[in-house]
Order: sequence, then C-alpha cells, then structure tokens
Amino acid sequence: MIPTLVLIYFLIYSIQKSLNWQLVHDASIMHYIAFLLDQGQTPYTDFFDFNLPGTYFVHFLLYNIFGSSDVGFRVADIILGLCITYNTYSFLSSVLPKKSIIWNSISFFIFLLLTGPQNVLQRETLLILILSFFLKQNYTSKNQNYILSFLIGIGVLIKPSIVILALLYFIYLIINKINTAQIIKYIATMGIFPLLTLLYLFSTSAFSGFLEMLAYTSKVYVQIFGLNSSLSNLVIFLTQSKYSAFYFSLSAISLISIFQYFNQTERTLSKNTFFKMTSLIIFGFAHVVIQKRGSAYHFFPLAYSLLVIFPIFLYTASRNKNQISAVACCIYLFFIWSNKDSLTKSLKQNTYQERHIQKIFDEQSINKNHKVAILETAQGIITTLLRNEIELKSKYFYDLMLFHKTNSTIVKKHQQSFVNKLSNVDFIIVARRTWGHKEAHPLYGFKKIESIPGSREILQNQFSIVHEDNRIRIYKKLLK
Repeated sequence: MIPTLVLIYFLIYSIQKSLNWQLVHDASIMHYIAFLLDQGQTPYTDFFDFNLPGTYFVHFLLYNIFGSSDVGFRVADIILGLCITYNTYSFLSSVLPKKSIIWNSISFFIFLLLTGPQNVLQRETLLILILSFFLKQNYTSKNQNYILSFLIGIGVLIKPSIVILALLYFIYLIINKINTAQIIKYIATMGIFPLLTLLYLFSTSAFSGFLEMLAYTSKVYVQIFGLNSSLSNLVIFLTQSKYSAFYFSLSAISLISIFQYFNQTERTLSKNTFFKMTSLIIFGFAHVVIQKRGSAYHFFPLAYSLLVIFPIFLYTASRNKNQISAVACCIYLFFIWSNKDSLTKSLKQNTYQERHIQKIFDEQSINKNHKVAILETAQGIITTLLRNEIELKSKYFYDLMLFHKTNSTIVKKHQQSFVNKLSNVDFIIVARRTWGHKEAHPLYGFKKIESIPGSREILQNQFSIVHEDNRIRIYKKLLK
C-alpha cells in the first residue's frame, strides 16, 4: 500500500509541476506544421520536413482538438499518458497482485514526465501508446484486433520500426491459431491509413516530394549516423546519460529475475503473456539500433519495456513478495529523486527565448500579414511563429538539407529553391545554432545564409539587417 501511495503522490506532483510547461523542441515544430496544414499548405511541397505523414496527421488532430496553446498541449500529453497507464494496468491486472498493479502501471507515466518538457509528445511516445494497446489486446476480441491493426498502420507512418511489432503481432495471432482469413482482414485494416495517405499525397502532388525526402533523409542519416556511430551513440548514452543507473539497475535485476524464473519448476506466466513481454524487449532494443542516435526519447520504448517486464519477472521469480516490492519501489524513488529537477529546470531558458523573440517581433512589427523565411528552428523561433500565426513561406525549417554535401545535385536543388523564394518574403530570420553534428548542421553563425549560391546578391540588393544579437539575425525587405 505504501509504494502505491508514494508513487501516486509523485505522479500527481509531476503532473502539477508539468502544467507550466510550454511547447518546445520537436513538439513545437510538429504543432507548427499542424498549423501550416490547417492553413492549406501541403507537406513536402509547401514545406519540407524529415518526418513521415503519420506524425503530421496525429499533431493535426491534436492541434484541431486541443488548439495550439500551452494548456491544450499539456491536456493532450496528460491524456496520452493516462491512456498508456490504463492499457498497462489492464495488462498487469492479469499478472500481478492487486496491491502492485497501480504503482507499476503509473511508473512509466512518471518516467515520461521526469524526462522534461523537451521530450513531450515525441513520436516514440505515440509508439508506446500502440505498444500498450498490444499488451492490452486479447486475441479473441476482433474489435480490439481491428483497433490495434489500424493503430499499427498509423504507426508505420510515424516510425517505420513499428513494422517489427507488426511482425511479432502476426506471429502472436498465428501461435493462437487465428484463421488465415481473419489475419488477412487485420492486415487489410493495417493498410487503410497508409493507403489513404498515399491517395492524399498523390492528389496534392506531394508524392514526389515525399519520395525525395525519404531518399535524401536515409542517405544523410547513413552518412552521419552510420551503424558504427549508432552503436557508439548507444554506448555513450548508456554510460554517460543521467538515466544510466536507472537503465542498468532495471536491466540487471530483470535479467537475474528471468534466470531465476526459468530455474523454477512451476512457471506461472502464460505463453501469451511471456510472448508479449518478449516482444516488448525485442522492439525496445531494435528501435534504439534502427534510430542510429542516442537521444533520450529514442530509448522510451526500451524504458517502457523494462518498466513492464521488470516487476513481472521480479514478482514471479521471488519467494518474498514484500521484499521485491520494496526493491522495486526503491529503484523508482531513486530515479524520481535524482531527476525531479527536470520538471522545472528548462522552463526559465525556454521562457526567456520565447519572450526574447516575441519582443523582437513586436519591435519590428512582424505579424501574420507578413511573409517570413527562416533558417534553422532554434532559439524559440518556431514557437513564436506559431503563437503569432505567421506562415512560413520559405519551405525550409532546417539548415541540414541546404548545407550537408553541398556538391550533391539534390542539395543544390534545395538551395536554389530556397533562394528563389527569398525575393517573395518580407522578413528573413536566421538562427545561430549552438549544438549539433558539425557535418550536418553548420555552426558558423549568421554568415551561413550568404554561403548559399545566389543569396548574397539578393540580401545585399533587396534586404537590410534590422536586428542582430547573439541568437538571431533578421533581414527586412527594402521598400521599393
């Protein structure tokens, strides 16, 4: 009872602290894209971004249901966390004793909140919602299988790694002797969203841009984040991250418990429960390797997997259930205590950045009636554009596709497209990027825009610099 009350308190505390969070990092970009879609712009044609259409679809729904405010953003995130918690609870209720179900169900929601506002509504969190439906799903329920199949279809166009879960899901159905005709129906259901997306891309003439994005992105990621880099990023994250102790402690105790469980003469887990748990771990590790990077949110599926299987194996392999509950609770409390500052530490910086940019926008009278081009999304620019409902007219958010491998044909094409639009905008906002892979993102300040062939002449003849500080430079169109 005590572990449950303690973790419920920390969940309520974490939610309360998170209510002040603002749209930052990837969430602000995706919400801004949802705004552009709402204004009638077409992905990969009117704006160029590296994400798949499923991500845009989900954020478009969230934008239209909850709006673009910080409050709506927090409500959407909390509902998502509660849905994951409910599905996890439904699964654990058939495995763990009642007194352990609640606090093990809410552990991931607390973990999610403690990773801070920069990781909110990440694409991995959407995948975890699908993972939780997979856990909750009963193979005898056709309705549940249709829902799960449809969600996996959306997930494929959010992060393709979900295909691994799809394969495991069909193996699960075959093991449970679901007839072939019914499995084909589930496959067809899985294809509904991708098919509708393809029809949309064709109807809006965005399909060629979509293919170009896929080809360019995959090529760039292989060059920048190759397999060796992927493995090194994994090692660096697991050894140097503030979450290292958390991952290692959960993994170590889980492995010990698994060995102990298999040494028992009586094993209490059903084959379906064991298969689902195994599937979670396979997907969690595979997703990290496929992503080829070491960002905290890329480890979310693995964290969710460990937080689900850890108490199950720990409980079923132990003879002293009370000691096990105490050990598990201590690990959770240690993680909570060591990361509690994540709830508030980035708020001041994010608030300052946004207020700083908004003040400059007010000084220069930049509003939704103006056409704006930007180069890089850092320093709160995207969030400020969203707040003021200002449409991007330069197609590009990032500098990656304009500077990486500048001798390649496709980068030259992107550079020319960017330059062609400069003459038609009222303001150009260039952000100084202070972090990133140097090969992918040039870190040489505001001069980077002038290195794009054809841009210097336009800037000199048609624009003047009206603001510059250590964060951004703003060009304004000269009056004729």
